[in-house]
Amino acid sequence: MYATQSIMDILHHNKWHYIISLPTKKLTDFAKRLNKQKPTSRIIPSQPAYRKRKQFFHWDNNISYGYDWQLTIHLGACIERYETVCKKKGKITECFSQRAWISSIAFNINNVHELLNEGVRKKELIEDSINTEKNRGYRYKHAFSYNYNAMKGFHYLMRLGHAINAISEFTKKLKKIIKELGCWATFKLIKDTLFNPWLPEEWYDAQLKKHHQLRLQLE
Repeated sequence: MYATQSIMDILHHNKWHYIISLPTKKLTDFAKRLNKQKPTSRIIPSQPAYRKRKQFFHWDNNISYGYDWQLTIHLGACIERYETVCKKKGKITECFSQRAWISSIAFNINNVHELLNEGVRKKELIEDSINTEKNRGYRYKHAFSYNYNAMKGFHYLMRLGHAINAISEFTKKLKKIIKELGCWATFKLIKDTLFNPWLPEEWYDAQLKKHHQLRLQLE
């Protein structure tokens, strides 16, 4: 949607860095250029895998683009190999996926992890979270009020509710509490905990000095 000459011209004019998904079916010339670089694909020496996926990166830098060839862009791609369980046969199968991007920053073996894994992938997680709130039951697209303060209040409550749901989904202990107390009693417990400083400041100071572990568990 954003991989257009006019959008990139605005970004370059304002000196804003960007990484935009490359629509390979639309910008076919760029896709062909990247495909020619596949034989040069490399793994990151200190990190051959990311989230249990083996990654191979290739790129093509310093490409002139635009109506007057006024833009300099860089193309990057990642091929991933990973194992998953086949839903039909119930067997572990090997899968491949490929993603490609247009960037204002040139790629190299030293920055590709930071740009594509730590940058682009985190952005996708944020966008998926927003999509959940809009289309997966939180009704974020609905204007529950035209009063600005009320809208802000709903926003904060909705984000808090989303956070509690996400934590409860992956936390065994909280699941047990919800089963025992019920949803409303659990929410009241969380509210009372936030609004009532039951513990002394010394206890909080001692807890902050400890090295805690957060363990998530799927059931």
